[in-house]
Amino acid sequence: MTPADLACTTAILATYDTIVRCLSCGLLYTCPRPSDADILGNYREVADTGFLAERHGRELTYRRLLRGIDSVTGGKRGRLLDVGCAMGFFPVEARAAGWEVEGIEPSKWAAEYATREFGVSVQVGSVAQAKLEPSSFDAITVWDVVEHLVNPVEDFRKLAGALKPGGLLSFSTHSIASPAARLLGKRYPFLMSMHITHFSSRTTRLLCEKAGLKQVRVRPHLRYLRVGYIIKKLDPVMPRTAAALRAVTRAIGIHERYVVVTGLGIFNAFAVKPG
Repeated sequence: MTPADLACTTAILATYDTIVRCLSCGLLYTCPRPSDADILGNYREVADTGFLAERHGRELTYRRLLRGIDSVTGGKRGRLLDVGCAMGFFPVEARAAGWEVEGIEPSKWAAEYATREFGVSVQVGSVAQAKLEPSSFDAITVWDVVEHLVNPVEDFRKLAGALKPGGLLSFSTHSIASPAARLLGKRYPFLMSMHITHFSSRTTRLLCEKAGLKQVRVRPHLRYLRVGYIIKKLDPVMPRTAAALRAVTRAIGIHERYVVVTGLGIFNAFAVKPG
């Protein structure tokens, strides 16, 4: 993998390394797993400038996710840590909703952007490298990140330790047990080299239990995407179809519109630290 392969806006889909299944719990994961050093070295150099053009879609998505958090916490506010905060779009939305925000981000470029443009305090590096005070956060968010982690149990244990008793850890990932994954098989788009582990709601529950958390709710993930962005994702696998759709959507004026996308197996999970 190269830094460009790890960008959120990469068009490299359904291209992956050897995946095996744990005979004990059923978890699917890349084998052999890449080393922490290789992964972090590449992530540190990622500069996903294309992601900036998709900011508004992310903002709409994150506002919905914040409402999901409120449905579990009853609208309480406090300190929130966003793991894998990228350019800071989610912390900005959370701050506008009344949270005191901080972030962790492996990409030096993205972390500097979040701090420079939005004033978000971001630690550059991995969860393992981050300095986290015990029982210091009311909420921790891990959107579209857990599938990238080399050691998810260890990372979640550390994050659980940074939560206050009764605190909430919210995360999203794709379900390898979803109808979409079963239907598409090897063509499932989230089978990507950057995704080291492939969860289901069952294996995320086990992950939370091992980390000292209780998964209390799972909901389908709804994401707002620009029509042009969706077509761009089709380019590598269906270039003629993508070209035709691009011409049509531009002609009728919907190329820059946003639509709600679901049904690909992505889900949101909410886990509470016993208190």
